[in-house]
Amino acid sequence: MFRTIHGYEPFPWQAEAAHRLTSGEKFNAVNVPTASGKTSMIDAAVFAAAHGGARRIAFIIDRRVVVDEAYNRAQRIANALSEPALDEFNQRIGPIQVVRLRGGVHGDDDWVLYPERVTVLVSTVDQIGSRLLHRGYGVSTRMAPLHAGFVGNDALYIVDEAHISTPFIQTVQASCRYGANVRMITMTATPTETDVDEIRLSKEDTSHPVLKKRLKSSKKARLLNSSDAEKDFVKIAAAEAQNLVKDSRVIGVVVNRVDSARRIQKALIKQRHRAELLTGRIRPYDRDQLMARLFPEIRAGRNRTDGEPIFIVATQTVEVGADIDFDSLITEAAPLDSLRQRFGRLDRMGEIRTANAVIIYRDPKRDKKGSPVPDPIYGMAIHHTWEWLKQVAQDGVIDFGITELEKIIKKKGQPPPSEPAQAPALLPPHIRLLSQTGPDAPRIDISAWLHGAGNRASDVSIIWRSDLPIEDPSSWNDIVKLQPPLTRESLEIPLYAAQSWLLGLRQQYVTDIEGANYLVSVPRSQLVETLPVLRWRGPDDIALVSPRDIQTGDTLIVPSLFGGCDDYGWNPNSKNPVTDVAEYCRLDRGKYLVIRLVPNLTNWLGSKEKQISEAVTEVIAAETELVPEFGVDKDRVQFAHSTLRSLLAEIKHPFIDAFKGKFEIERYPMGIVLRGRIIDEVNATLHSGARVELQRHLEGVTRKIELIADGHHQLERLKTAAKLHDKGKAEHRFQVMLYGNPIDAAAGPLLAKSGMRKLSEIYAAYAQADIPKGFRHELASLSLSNETDRLVRYLVGSHHGFGRPWFPPCADPDAHGVEVATLGSGWIEAFSALKAELGPWTLAEMELLLRASDARQSIAEQEEFLA
Repeated sequence: MFRTIHGYEPFPWQAEAAHRLTSGEKFNAVNVPTASGKTSMIDAAVFAAAHGGARRIAFIIDRRVVVDEAYNRAQRIANALSEPALDEFNQRIGPIQVVRLRGGVHGDDDWVLYPERVTVLVSTVDQIGSRLLHRGYGVSTRMAPLHAGFVGNDALYIVDEAHISTPFIQTVQASCRYGANVRMITMTATPTETDVDEIRLSKEDTSHPVLKKRLKSSKKARLLNSSDAEKDFVKIAAAEAQNLVKDSRVIGVVVNRVDSARRIQKALIKQRHRAELLTGRIRPYDRDQLMARLFPEIRAGRNRTDGEPIFIVATQTVEVGADIDFDSLITEAAPLDSLRQRFGRLDRMGEIRTANAVIIYRDPKRDKKGSPVPDPIYGMAIHHTWEWLKQVAQDGVIDFGITELEKIIKKKGQPPPSEPAQAPALLPPHIRLLSQTGPDAPRIDISAWLHGAGNRASDVSIIWRSDLPIEDPSSWNDIVKLQPPLTRESLEIPLYAAQSWLLGLRQQYVTDIEGANYLVSVPRSQLVETLPVLRWRGPDDIALVSPRDIQTGDTLIVPSLFGGCDDYGWNPNSKNPVTDVAEYCRLDRGKYLVIRLVPNLTNWLGSKEKQISEAVTEVIAAETELVPEFGVDKDRVQFAHSTLRSLLAEIKHPFIDAFKGKFEIERYPMGIVLRGRIIDEVNATLHSGARVELQRHLEGVTRKIELIADGHHQLERLKTAAKLHDKGKAEHRFQVMLYGNPIDAAAGPLLAKSGMRKLSEIYAAYAQADIPKGFRHELASLSLSNETDRLVRYLVGSHHGFGRPWFPPCADPDAHGVEVATLGSGWIEAFSALKAELGPWTLAEMELLLRASDARQSIAEQEEFLA
């Protein structure tokens, strides 16, 4: 498999890891140097999955990465399964889905609906850890148990650079004691002690011709001091980088703060050099655009050629997961483990043999006793490392080549290591509380369990939209609903940085270390009232909030006119409007396309822009202007729609081509939206645009769960739940909503899906049917059923994410199912008993299996309708 995919044989240690994973032989650590191919653990895990190993594989990196080699490698594996040489392996393992978890956006998580597939998740600690604890960042409260059930069962966690992720590792270990089914393997290129159950380089590895060249290469680093003043540091870094141009084409400059990187890039550009910026604080869409242009010039294994020098100014984002290769390096001082990672990007393949570098240390501020004060990012570790470097250097130079540095460490020892952060104890009462989810669940700050007790900074996601009028925030909710946000257009920044920016306060340090502990939250006294932001937690939970009220994991949508971002990512000092990339992100996603025809977003129409804008204006006028005694002129509306469609049919653009002629024209506050076939969720009920009879839907979901949960020890009870889950839709008012009128509803047959395609039609049907606020058809399913099995009843009642343990109060006390959710009904006790009996993660996975079957059957019904 390995050679077929990659074109060469694995290193001996890689083959050993695959063998031990496949055979079930236990090991819990991989300690090999950088450039030894640690991401090949993904290959080993996938190979093991085909032979009975864990089928949910998470490769976890506690960094904001811009060049995600782990994700790229997993994609190569998935794509290679179509090769004839891998046909037998493909038959054994089935399809593989590869998911990059880099900040979540509610609703942008279709991958969770395929729990039976082998899945490779490339994730940060925040993203995988929050999901494991039932508090997924960017995951709606009703979807949280699905994600917990997915990542907490049949899972293998591969934790890269594990020495900086101690709290997370402790939390995963505690979760396993209380029912999570997760195996964990830690990896590091900077081991500090020997583990008896580890894999290290063998003699066969160190003598391997490819590895030997990488291990033996020399990387001579000169030590240099700078004052603590930012302008002095920037001046020295830029000057030293320019001094390396003579013998290098790709010069790396790696610093500890995003703002410093931007200043150095600006200084180099001022000197008429080509300088590019790489930080992890960038929208995925922008990152992919940047790397498509840049990566061929800086990737490891490229053909080194002469040409214009290029300076790559970067942050900690290049320390891990970045298969890039510098010819020379300038780096700000950092703890030894970080420096070793940075030097792993210098002459990565060992082709230069002797590469040059400079390490620049900012002279620290000192306390009254003359001792250095802790660095705002790395604490005392950076000072201890600098003193050690000066002691072991020869004439101010130290060789950071892998073999030479190991000799120095063996002879001189290492600088005092940083005291690792510790997670607070995760106890059974915490698990019981965390596994209570839903809109009424308590908000719990879980950052200490992921990054350690103390002052830790977790992120929020920001999305910029150009169609949000600053003068009318009350309209933002309706505008965003018709073009829901996606992960690829979101930028993650620390909560404190988002608040400072939104409030116009002094900008604070931002790095690419996840959960870094260098700053406190913005003081409440400084959180004055200002323009609101739109907080998105799914289509049923959108709210305007003050910056003072945003919380860790929130997705925030702001007007493009706010500025704060450019092509290189987070730039809080920028006042320029931010490019709205929603349509491009949705096109990349490949389905559920939505295109807004509004001012400032239609330049892609080219020469037809003016004509189509006029046609849009006519559609709006036709649908809103009333003719005396007749109301809306339906003939005019039809003609306006027909004219617009004809004009759009003349456009040759991927946006239009992707619709394949099948889209709806819908009004929204800022103009017109073209919507492809989309499965909408309104009032926690799926609407697919295809009319489906109730009995047919129940039978289809039952067949789906037989496929998805094949071999599950509770399959029969899952099938019973599938047969009952939507019975409550037979309630008369619900049928009136699905049909759109009471006459057709009375005539039947019973429906599960309405067939309405426009959101406006769906909302109008809800209003006309007079369904009481808080009515839940899943509770009505229980009321209309004689089922007594506690687990089956729970699965039916919770299949839209409520009932864990709370349901929304129903305005009609006599509605079907109300009695199931009242205090004293036994529901809360049943929920607690099932968690105690099965464990919270096993119970959540069973919910996942039913809800995934329901959603996928709805997708299948829509696809059949479109065909």
